[in-house]
Amino acid sequence: MNQFAEGESGGVFVGQLVKSKETVAVKQIPLTATAKMNTIANELALMRESRHPHILPLLDAFVDSSTLYMVMEYMDVGALTDLIGDEPHMRMSEAEIACVARDVVSALSFLHASDRIHRDIKSDNILLNSRGEIKLADFGRAAQLCETVPRRNSVVGTPYWMAPELIRGEPYDTKVDIWSFGIVLIEMAEGEPPYMDLPALEALYAIATADQPCLQDVDEWSSEFYSFVDACTDLNSKTRRSAVELLQHSFLDRACGRDGIVQLIDRVWS
Repeated sequence: MNQFAEGESGGVFVGQLVKSKETVAVKQIPLTATAKMNTIANELALMRESRHPHILPLLDAFVDSSTLYMVMEYMDVGALTDLIGDEPHMRMSEAEIACVARDVVSALSFLHASDRIHRDIKSDNILLNSRGEIKLADFGRAAQLCETVPRRNSVVGTPYWMAPELIRGEPYDTKVDIWSFGIVLIEMAEGEPPYMDLPALEALYAIATADQPCLQDVDEWSSEFYSFVDACTDLNSKTRRSAVELLQHSFLDRACGRDGIVQLIDRVWS
């Protein structure tokens, strides 16, 4: 197998199923600590229970000696991160951004309906394939809420995409995913998330104390897009829109089809 990515918990390789000859992604995770095994068990359980067209499916999982192998669909284009940049040919249009938004918010709506929080929404964890399909990946930091634990307060995630209430150590719920995706929206529009020029700790302080982030060049974007970003990055988590509410937003009507995403990929790769 050839390694094509390095995750937080192990390498990701390209493999092939023996019977079907299907190309797959295989994540190899060394099983070295009890705490880590509990985290991995949680990730496996949540992935198995999260079957949705826009969530990366877990095809199989098995242990060989002291290594866990997670077999997943191979997304040959890779992460959304690789399609984002400041160069003119890498600037995403509103239609392309709306398509990503529609698919990711659909996945979040599904997760949140089952009281699951992803907790690490960022462009690195949104994958694409050459057919223009978009899928949410990496449940290593996901959490399940329940009646006895309706909110969480542990600080997890990736600094630049973390919600302010999470950074401050306040109890939080599924709305932290909405904030994080709001930052992805800004990233798609402007090439990077807010505060990317700051060290991680300074960025965390800025997110926790600064005004609401927004698109810098309002005149460049439609009022619908500006409104959609604003709905995701509301500093008040109680009034921040839910995934279900966002699915009704008029901005998503601007979404291109799969062929539009394929054209984006071709444009960036050319």
